[in-house]
Amino acid sequence: MASARAAAPPWSHGGIAEKAKVTPPSRDPFYVVPAGVDKVPPGTILRHRGLPSPPVPLDETGRSFVEDSHQILYRTTDSRGNATATVLTVLIPSRPDYGKVVSFQVAEDAVTVDCAPSFGFQSASSDYPELNSLISQTQLLIAQAALQRGWVVVVPDYEGPEAIYPTGKLALHAILDGVRASLKSGTSTGIRENATVALWGYSSGGGVTLRSVQLQPSYAPELRLAGAAVGGVMGDLADAFSPFSTLDETPYAWLIPIAFLGAAIERPWLRELIDKHLKPGNRQHFYSAQHQCVDANRASFSGEDVMSMFDDPTFLLSIPEHVDESDIVVDVAPRIPVFWYQCAHDQLVNAAVTGRIAARYCSEGAKIEYRVETADFVDHLTYGLFGAPSALRWLQGIMTGEAPPPSGCSSETVLTQEMDAGFLNIFPEDIQKRILLAVNPGR
Repeated sequence: MASARAAAPPWSHGGIAEKAKVTPPSRDPFYVVPAGVDKVPPGTILRHRGLPSPPVPLDETGRSFVEDSHQILYRTTDSRGNATATVLTVLIPSRPDYGKVVSFQVAEDAVTVDCAPSFGFQSASSDYPELNSLISQTQLLIAQAALQRGWVVVVPDYEGPEAIYPTGKLALHAILDGVRASLKSGTSTGIRENATVALWGYSSGGGVTLRSVQLQPSYAPELRLAGAAVGGVMGDLADAFSPFSTLDETPYAWLIPIAFLGAAIERPWLRELIDKHLKPGNRQHFYSAQHQCVDANRASFSGEDVMSMFDDPTFLLSIPEHVDESDIVVDVAPRIPVFWYQCAHDQLVNAAVTGRIAARYCSEGAKIEYRVETADFVDHLTYGLFGAPSALRWLQGIMTGEAPPPSGCSSETVLTQEMDAGFLNIFPEDIQKRILLAVNPGR
């Protein structure tokens, strides 16, 4: 039973959507946490509007599986237990099944709210080069594959209004409260109150997806989640710091400044340490990371010797010893089915370690299908696309009931030589070529 629908977004006019000039979240009143937010329960819808500008289309012709879209500001809870609010993007396909909802967690990996997917998914984000992110838009491409199945896709800005990265419990609350808000949004979005809901995320998006599933029984016990697909799962806060000695002077060196600047948002003592040891000549460059999104930060810091920007870089390596994770770690076996996909040649995540974690959860009663891809031409970045088809197939079974719920755990190692043809055929031919080039540039 579909509910009454809100008016079409302002950019919709029956043809190719026109790009509107849109204000980034840091200057947009819609994102401001309203007074009295602590007086309403988590998941309460505080504001609603259509997406200010169209979602990034599949190609220059404006093709897209998105028929309608919404933004919802909703109440959630930060990592310290205080009431706050963040934004949920709701994407409606052309032939929607309002009884099927996927919460898709984007790997935002930035420390400014202007990099939130609610803005990055919009065509208007291209007006701001430092904020425009091809990586975020590639994740929208993956979400389009879910839309093509008729599922409604909801995307929470789980880093919250202060863009906390690496993420703590705020992200987990934001994901679960985003599901709550979506199930209450029927009068504007059409989503059914009893919709089947699954979660999906890769990389940092996979990490928060898994941990939100682990937190759900205690934080949102009323939610009935069908399952979760997680890939390239990165660890909690201390794990985020541990690989820096190996990431420095590599293509992933850009993760170093955003991790420390993000962690310092809630830890003034860390900000003082950074300022104390950062060489004066490097200050402007290092702090530029807090005003840019992934693509700009990759361009600015990839391959750089970031550690040498400090007079005593050893202090960076000792920080994990001083980080109290007791308020953010959720280390219990998931209670819903989980599909966990990982590539063997991952520069950021050790497949052997995640395999042991999955096995431990299985010994504690979890139902996990763990899969490791051994193809040598995919790495952490490209496996986000290459592994998406297997996650979609698993979600299809969970969402429709076509596949019986797993009765236990399984683990397999696979070697996939080519991108899944069924996944590719969802998209126009020019997009297929771009996907193949992105997954394996050398082929």
